[in-house]
Amino acid sequence: MPPVRVIFLAALMCAAGPLRAAVLREAAGLVQVRPAGGDNWRPAGKTPRPLSEGDGIRTGFNAKAVVELTGGSLLEASGNAHFSIEVDAPGNTSAHAMFGTVRMASQATGGRAVSIRTPTCVVRARGARSGFRVTVGGGGGTVVEAVEGAVGVEDNRGRSMLLAAGQRVEVDLAGLHEATAAPTPVQARKIDFMGMMRRELGFELGRDADFAQAAREVRRAEREQGRVLLDADGRRVRVEEYVVRPGPDRVTLVTLNGRADGMSYAAFAGTFDRALPRNLEPVMANLAGGARRRRGRSTRT
Repeated sequence: MPPVRVIFLAALMCAAGPLRAAVLREAAGLVQVRPAGGDNWRPAGKTPRPLSEGDGIRTGFNAKAVVELTGGSLLEASGNAHFSIEVDAPGNTSAHAMFGTVRMASQATGGRAVSIRTPTCVVRARGARSGFRVTVGGGGGTVVEAVEGAVGVEDNRGRSMLLAAGQRVEVDLAGLHEATAAPTPVQARKIDFMGMMRRELGFELGRDADFAQAAREVRRAEREQGRVLLDADGRRVRVEEYVVRPGPDRVTLVTLNGRADGMSYAAFAGTFDRALPRNLEPVMANLAGGARRRRGRSTRT
């Protein structure tokens, strides 16, 4: 490549400046990251950690995550939050909040679009300095609070509203509600705490229901597989069968019967006059018909 062309390309790169990517600056408590297009959540690990568009972040109970976006905007998530980096470019900074409370603070936007999208609305920063808090609850219902500057809110029906600092509005599937005064800091902490407790209680109840359903499915599968039977008295009996091969010509069969008041077992140990095949089904089928065996014993308690 000619020297003139190299110098020209270098000058263009210097004039454009380095492109900054989103960075996870702080992770306190349980903070997990899921790479774009992935299915597995991993601990955030050491910070600062670079993030890419499409990466998801979620926080556990009483945790906190702070992400610095392109242009210096800060996105802070409190406990039990779930959001992702949607767009992180010089002219557009956007995140997708799916659950919990996140706060966006932007300074000197310079015409750059800074926004947070939720299931029911889009919240955009207006002016050079702007700060707002977004709380997403069950069903996608969203509460938007303007902390600093002006904030624009647009619902999924195309209606929009401009909030001034100290105002809040609720948005659900029906659209925007009337704007009201935002709560005081003390009231906000109480609201956050009550919302966190409700979410935790909902998680626990949902987890208990999932465990109960899983237990029912396990019991049904055991009955279908013959691992749980009913005895003559109508009691549930759990049946387990094992095959042990201590040698090429030896086999031991053990059957365990478990009840609520105890356990019983039956065992058969046999030594044959030749090495047994890998598939014991023909051997077991011939045992009842008097198959030749050198020695066998059966015990029962």
